[in-house]
Amino acid sequence: MSLLAELQRRNVIRMAGLYLVGAWLVVQVAETLLPIFGTPAWVLKSVVVLLAIGFLPALVFSWLYELTPEGLKRDAEVAHGHSIAAQTGRRMDRVLIGVLALAVGWFAFDKYGPRAGGEGADPAATAPAQSAPEQPVASANSETDALADTAAQASAAPTATGSVAVLPFVALSSGPDDGYFADGLSEEIINALTSLPDLLVTARTSAFHFKGKDTPIPEIARVLGVEHVLEGSVRRAGDQVRITAQLIRAADGFHLWSQTYDRSLSDVFAAQTDIAENVASTLGVLLDERKRKLMADAGVGDIEAFLAYSRARELYERAHGDEPTIPTLVRANREYEAALAIKPDFAQAYLEHSDLYAHVLMDELASDAAATSVTGLSVDEARRRLADDLAASVRHEKGPGMRMVAQTVQTILSDNWSGLAGQLDQLLAQQLACRQWLWIGSTSMVFGREGVYLERALERMRCNPLDVLFWVAAARSETLRGNSEGALALIERAQDLLGVRPQLTDAQVTALIALRRFDALRVQFATVPAEPATLAHVKVAAASADRDAARKVANAFVATAPSIDREIAALALVGDREAANTLAARIDASPLGAATLGRAADACTCGAPFDITATPRFAQRVAEAGFPWPPKSPVDWPLKDW
Repeated sequence: MSLLAELQRRNVIRMAGLYLVGAWLVVQVAETLLPIFGTPAWVLKSVVVLLAIGFLPALVFSWLYELTPEGLKRDAEVAHGHSIAAQTGRRMDRVLIGVLALAVGWFAFDKYGPRAGGEGADPAATAPAQSAPEQPVASANSETDALADTAAQASAAPTATGSVAVLPFVALSSGPDDGYFADGLSEEIINALTSLPDLLVTARTSAFHFKGKDTPIPEIARVLGVEHVLEGSVRRAGDQVRITAQLIRAADGFHLWSQTYDRSLSDVFAAQTDIAENVASTLGVLLDERKRKLMADAGVGDIEAFLAYSRARELYERAHGDEPTIPTLVRANREYEAALAIKPDFAQAYLEHSDLYAHVLMDELASDAAATSVTGLSVDEARRRLADDLAASVRHEKGPGMRMVAQTVQTILSDNWSGLAGQLDQLLAQQLACRQWLWIGSTSMVFGREGVYLERALERMRCNPLDVLFWVAAARSETLRGNSEGALALIERAQDLLGVRPQLTDAQVTALIALRRFDALRVQFATVPAEPATLAHVKVAAASADRDAARKVANAFVATAPSIDREIAALALVGDREAANTLAARIDASPLGAATLGRAADACTCGAPFDITATPRFAQRVAEAGFPWPPKSPVDWPLKDW
């Protein structure tokens, strides 16, 4: 008798099938039920290991022994004519069919049955925040408590089972690029998950706030407003990488999923993709080919470009933090250029690379067309590079939403604003990913869109609660809408999360002046250093109606002002209209004059900080766009002379 025939006679093949199907079913049931009892992750792993170990002994047992009417006997002891192996085989077939039916039923229920976050769930009960229908914004007379509740819900309350924060992975090796590699890997996973509309994913700015901090997972989840946290580590050794990732349910610390990957550098993106897909699947997202493509398109896809972009991003963020803006952006651009040399269709790199040239034109060369930047760039060269970068960003952006953002920014930083109002309105109607919208906020608030932008800012605070710019934008929008009490509620919540920040102080000062709470201002500024003077100091001085004292503070601010647009705002606030008009006229003739003057109005929150007749090119841009002018002023500034 052949080996195959003997295996069939002894029911070894049937035993193999029955064991494998039964083991699969046991694992699926255990994976579902064990988390209910808060069982540690190692228990499920142990079940899998034990089942795997038991497979071979089961086959050996089936080969050596036979079930007889007298019980188990060794096969060699059973006479051929007395064997009931055939009858036992038929019974095993019936059991196998039953187990297979159970397995198919369980598979169908698991994949297509109602579950939180899955496509079969009740959308009203389980829809995550990013895909929820828009709610009307509170009216300008809404109660402070209601706004505070909105802020709290936006920033500090778990939302849905489809909410996750990806913490920066810990670099366990100490190579020069290992930290950037770990950060970049985390950001790639964030980008992949953010591409799925089913999930609410915390943005990089907020998630990376906890880098290097020993903050408990439940506290991180509370602050970020998520129910799940993905953390991990990376260790590099030559061309080899070990990545460990684990998805944690914050409420009880249960590890919903974990995996260790040992890969070569050339294959690291496969691990990144697998991590993102496993996280999405565990959180109930049914992945089809369209969603898998969205996730794949969100990544960089090349290790060297990946590292260069990670280095660039760190410098970019430092340039917009405590370090000198232009010198730091110059260093960042070297890294962006290294990434773009490898990946010339990298849309986000082009958009961030353009920021240097915008700062050169607006902060250095705005009032002198013949000047040369400290970077060595002339006005014409900086302008050309800015236009090229923005055009490339629009051309290569795969996501239609972010392409719309890039197109709107491109128009704002151009010499032709025709159709900009419609473009901005179309953009504000979208629910987009949680990246910061460069230029969109200030343009919206200056030109009468503060109500809609408030909605968008509150939405983005849900996925980026530690980005101060969203809080400032929301607070200033409320003040412009006549709801300064609501603005103060937002600022108080932001200060609880972020501490005292200059941007928050400026928004707070404007709201307090609008409410005429001068005693509160005096108390607050009794502990604020007067050196160096800020625009908030100028606003406090301007509200005092003491022209001489106010101009002294304004002069101190102008001497160290970080940008020309804020100089215009300071001069306007203290009633030096002539000087404000003179400076505005010089800016009006510059390549980015319209955008710079719009930013001056946004900083001032005083209506029109200059006479529109002094800026004919700006007046033309406003007319082209169809924007209202002058902007709203929440404060009747006592020293204004217009």
